[in-house]
Amino acid sequence: MMSTDARLSVGLPGHPKTKKLIRRLDASAGWSLVCLILWARANRPDGDLAGMSAEDIELAADWTGENDAFVRELASVGFLDGEEGAYKLHDWADHQPWSAGSDLRSLKAKWNAVKRHHGESEADRQVPEYARIRAANSESDATSKKSDAASNADSTDTAMRPAASSNAPSPSPSPSPSPSPKAEKPPHTPPAAAEVAKPGRKKREKVTFAGFIDACQAAGESAIPKTDPIFTFAKDTGIPKDYLHLAWREFAGRHKDSGRMQKDWRAHFRDAVRRNWFKLWWFPDAGSCELTTAGVQLARERDAELAREQEQAA
Repeated sequence: MMSTDARLSVGLPGHPKTKKLIRRLDASAGWSLVCLILWARANRPDGDLAGMSAEDIELAADWTGENDAFVRELASVGFLDGEEGAYKLHDWADHQPWSAGSDLRSLKAKWNAVKRHHGESEADRQVPEYARIRAANSESDATSKKSDAASNADSTDTAMRPAASSNAPSPSPSPSPSPSPKAEKPPHTPPAAAEVAKPGRKKREKVTFAGFIDACQAAGESAIPKTDPIFTFAKDTGIPKDYLHLAWREFAGRHKDSGRMQKDWRAHFRDAVRRNWFKLWWFPDAGSCELTTAGVQLARERDAELAREQEQAA
């Protein structure tokens, strides 16, 4: 019978990543992490979550908290590698070696079963996926043998030359032939033309929230300019501009010292508003948008700070 169990280290609960995840969210995040590992074992045995959105991953993990928060923190602490739509569970092959190789073992078992009854050719025809793997391995072995033969021939030829008649460097101890001096790359090879960013598509690097604010100040820009699409969204949906200011206050407070990295903090804020991450407002069946208890509390905190600042300035 095929094994469908997953490996969980006894050190998982006390690992710094796990502690950070729970500290930033809540205790349920630890259970959701276990659920995600078990789900991946059953459905993505190679640990590759490509094609899954943050919502898909959170559904797989039975996460019921703030939308996108679980995936965001998984990536932040290092349980997930990659970006939205191309996430992978970190070091999955190391932590789940039996799971990571399950697809290959299954293909090999099918191929061997057909081979026993019908021979290699029929096995290759019925299990083409494994046939391609076999062909690639055979080609790799052949290339390796050629390389070894060339290396031995080169070493023999070099050893037979009189030392005084050659200015060539001494043979390298590497099993593969040493490249000629002209073929050697300099220590810092400039990127090839194909690797250089295409015109008009400047690569955006990730930056902390504090770095983003510093860059805005240096450029004389507002963190969220008046032309940002979020204001149009708020107007269309009936969210008062003052509520947006409260959302920004909460957003900035959570991220200013977090050390988290984003390529586009403005887009991240738009998501926070559109999905009402902080649960600051709600829409009754009849009437306009209203603040929740959390929103009222934040508004009072803001008003109290403004009052203190005015007293100090007086």
